[in-house]
Amino acid sequence: MSTLQFWLFVVPMAVAVGILVVRGGLEDMRWRRRNVEELKDTAEEFARQERIKQARLPKGDVLVRAWSAQQESEELTGILMLVGVGTYGFNMLVRLLWLLYVCGLQRLVGSILLVEHNTNNRDKFYGRINEVYHGRVVFGHAEGWSNGLANSPTRYILDNMQYWGRTLKEAARNAVDVHRRLTKYPPSQIVSFFSLGGQAPMGLPILEVLHAKFSKAQIVGMTSLPTDWRNRIKFAELRGIYEDDAHGVAGWVVSDELSPTIETSDRVMAALVVAPSSAQLFDDQTTQLNNVLALALPPQRGGILTLQYVYEQLPAWPWVVEGEHLGYSTRFQQVTDAIHDGLGLIEEGKGTYTLDAPLGEPGTSIYDIVLTNLGYDERHERDDMVTLSEAITDDYKLRFKRLKETNQLDNFPGMLFGRYGYHLKFGSMAAVIKEEKPQIEVVVMRLAAVTNGATCTDTLIQVPEELKLPHDRTPLLPGSAPTAASNGKEVPA
Repeated sequence: MSTLQFWLFVVPMAVAVGILVVRGGLEDMRWRRRNVEELKDTAEEFARQERIKQARLPKGDVLVRAWSAQQESEELTGILMLVGVGTYGFNMLVRLLWLLYVCGLQRLVGSILLVEHNTNNRDKFYGRINEVYHGRVVFGHAEGWSNGLANSPTRYILDNMQYWGRTLKEAARNAVDVHRRLTKYPPSQIVSFFSLGGQAPMGLPILEVLHAKFSKAQIVGMTSLPTDWRNRIKFAELRGIYEDDAHGVAGWVVSDELSPTIETSDRVMAALVVAPSSAQLFDDQTTQLNNVLALALPPQRGGILTLQYVYEQLPAWPWVVEGEHLGYSTRFQQVTDAIHDGLGLIEEGKGTYTLDAPLGEPGTSIYDIVLTNLGYDERHERDDMVTLSEAITDDYKLRFKRLKETNQLDNFPGMLFGRYGYHLKFGSMAAVIKEEKPQIEVVVMRLAAVTNGATCTDTLIQVPEELKLPHDRTPLLPGSAPTAASNGKEVPA
């Protein structure tokens, strides 16, 4: 190799090596810089996450219990069997099942029986309830009645019992099987929602089977008096049959569709089923629904319960820390103030009544129940519902003591706290938050028996004079109601 060739080889090689060294150094510097930046970003993100983890609400604020964070109550599985008859039954089941679901209490329900003759409506029912319930649903229907019953009279429906009685009995037997198979235990309570339209008598063969199979279960009927007189009188015509030994309805919870707030009343009636089950999580006493209703109803079969309630919505605010949405908060004081205001209105008789009737039966208990969207807060390691219930209860203990010491109790007849047979309960329900207008709900309700509820049917179904059409401004009487002995019909086996 000549000298020229040597340098022609060496010089390019040296230049190439130099370039590689320079590039490597620059790349190494860039890598080191990126690594430092990444470590810095990681450290900053770690610090940010730590700040989020350690974030706490300002004093006086509490976290709203949102439905996405619900917890199920494992120990209560299958204590309820739900029955719905007709459009009212359909709608009330949808309301109740949704409310149980968002409150994390869906395991209370062991089986669901809906009498719905229309195929399209049966399909709609599945779409209106959460899929967690689908395997618990049994439908009762008679093929020949798929077009509806056109608000037919009670006598006509009973006279054609051979066309629907047998199939509904079979549906009831299927529901019994589903409940036993899924829960391994009988229900402690059968909650039945009855329409008072054409399908009003169709709960009879169902309850006949259920009462025979689950003889120790408490059966309660829930219904709403319709606006039309021909359907309104069906409560008077049928309640005696539903309450007899063959069908076993222990008592009723009744609302009136003539109320201008009937939709809210129906929601509150659904909440009544949820409230005691939720309340026992915050109470050292047994407050399951069957125990509450057993004490609120008179000991003899056939009492009627009604609700007086106050419903209010309060603002909530997004809780955002370091750009992270941690939920919604509300002011604890505004919640306690709203509850005190609600209890005060109920004491004065200024709440909304689901049924316009005199209240109070000897030997029965009265329950004031509070529901709102607070619960256990893991982040702050506290139970805001327990704190709330203790604060309200302590206020009432102090008030009762003061009134008793000054002999003023009789001046406040609606203030029942501290009296024999009175109970104040608290329950948590989850909030379904709307981002555009966050708010929580406060429901205060008083559950009490209607005076002479077992015998006052004719009075209850009367329409107030001011609500009658002009041509109906004379007293209406329901006429002779069919009884179990006089209707002459037995449901085919």
